Amino acid sequence: MAPVIQVNVEPRSVIGKGLSALRRAGYTPANIYGGGAPSIPVQIEVKALQQLLSRVTPTTLISLTVGTSEQVHQVFLRDVAQGWASKQPLHVDFFAVRMDHVLRTSIPLVLRGEAPAAASSNVLLINPTTQLNVEGHPADLPHVIEVDISGLTAVDQEILARDVPLPAHVTLVDDPSALIARVQLVRGVASEPAAEGVLFGASAAETAKP
Repeated sequence: MAPVIQVNVEPRSVIGKGLSALRRAGYTPANIYGGGAPSIPVQIEVKALQQLLSRVTPTTLISLTVGTSEQVHQVFLRDVAQGWASKQPLHVDFFAVRMDHVLRTSIPLVLRGEAPAAASSNVLLINPTTQLNVEGHPADLPHVIEVDISGLTAVDQEILARDVPLPAHVTLVDDPSALIARVQLVRGVASEPAAEGVLFGASAAETAKP
């Protein structure tokens, strides 16, 4: 089970035009939604939010306490809206999860180690898949899925989705034959699918089922 991050937020009564003043006061407006309950408007200090953003991925479980309430919400951080010029967070959503429900979501892949075969100047390591879709209970979902590439010792060796070890109680939803990584000669790169993407891309649409 991945560690849970503890975060405190405050109830929010400010809406509409008053949000600009709220941001100038050092707070970011937010909402807690999902879990079959009405949306809850909250606010979080900008510094606390920035620290949180540097530590989490879409499947980092957050234990969220609102004000002095004894009720704790188990959430994932979602939908961070940023200003075009300042790049400061303008609004965030916290997605409340049911701990007893299976959740389908995407988890970022992180390549670990070095591929010995890619040490040559005429060999390239390609990584066309940067996240995997999986199912599992929220407490079982990892922050990221690590992929060890140190076993790629020869040209044309590859790692497929089925080769990636998943935590207990987490199952793969994607095609098991999906290509995760391959080492190949440079002249063959043009024939491969585009491998562009961000390491921690936005999570795919999530569905929960009992």
